[in-house]
Amino acid sequence: MKLIHLGFADDLLLFCKGEPQTIQLLFDKFQNFSEASRLVANLSKSSMYCGGLSSEKEQELIDLLGFSKGRAQLIKSVLFSIQVFWAQVFILPKKVIKTIEATCRTFLWTGGTELSKRALLAWDRVCSPRVAGGLNILDMATWNKAAISKLLWNICTKKDKLWVKWIHSYYRNRDLLRDVPKQASWIIQKILKATKYFAQAGYSMDDISNIPSFSTKQFYAPLRGQFQKMSWRKLVCNNGGLPRWIFILRLAALGRLQTRDRLFKWGITTDQICPVCDREPESLNHLFFVCDVSAEIWQKLLNWIGIRKVPTHWTEELGWAELNAKGRNPQAKVYRMMLTAAVYYV
Repeated sequence: MKLIHLGFADDLLLFCKGEPQTIQLLFDKFQNFSEASRLVANLSKSSMYCGGLSSEKEQELIDLLGFSKGRAQLIKSVLFSIQVFWAQVFILPKKVIKTIEATCRTFLWTGGTELSKRALLAWDRVCSPRVAGGLNILDMATWNKAAISKLLWNICTKKDKLWVKWIHSYYRNRDLLRDVPKQASWIIQKILKATKYFAQAGYSMDDISNIPSFSTKQFYAPLRGQFQKMSWRKLVCNNGGLPRWIFILRLAALGRLQTRDRLFKWGITTDQICPVCDREPESLNHLFFVCDVSAEIWQKLLNWIGIRKVPTHWTEELGWAELNAKGRNPQAKVYRMMLTAAVYYV
């Protein structure tokens, strides 16, 4: 197709060959543009997606620019943004929503588009807020309910829209909320039955017409409900490390890393011995930081930052960090980044 760029809302996608020279040239020219226009890209929110390259080549290009692989960011900023737009216009059937979510889930965990069940976290967990251990990706099914609710609100408040006027003209002198016409189309019935979503959000039928303005985003929050906050949330939410570091730290805190003890339980491997120290079975608690090699590395990092403590297993290390590294002082900030990088690279 010979596309070199795409723009969507305030997002910009640039395309080029997966070669270090080409990518570096494109990046340098973009930097020249930033210097001339004073419009500087936020590198922490910038991502790079590679297609048709080996994992080693991908990592080489990522390290070259300092970007993250960007799967989660691409899903949130582009793929789901398109769905959010169309949800304002059309009611998406459940089967369509499940297919879209399955495609996004596969892309997040495998980088491909062929449907797969490989996932380190359940999709409900992925869609939960960051403070609850998730990635704060949009829950498409719940967002679709909020979008349908806005259409019902348009009908109840008799908004100056052609389709709303047509409904009131066609079903004149009828209480549409309490008497849904059986001969109405599937779309109309779906909208009129959205009163259950208002009830779920804490509104009565009489309240719907009295809502002065409707925000799909604000209505989405009560439909999602409350989430239990993770005790280690400040380690990932207030972290200056690279996104890919934080992603792995979150998986470690949730106990979802693919350590050899878990792979053994799944029947994927028969060797549980830690490949780093080659002495004991590899588990999360062993790898961080009971393993002789990782313990030595972590001890040197702790000494460097001025923290006098002996490395212990992961559960105790995480508990210590929750209590002592949640502040905004320089040492706490550096410790959070240091722990994130250590978990990622080990």
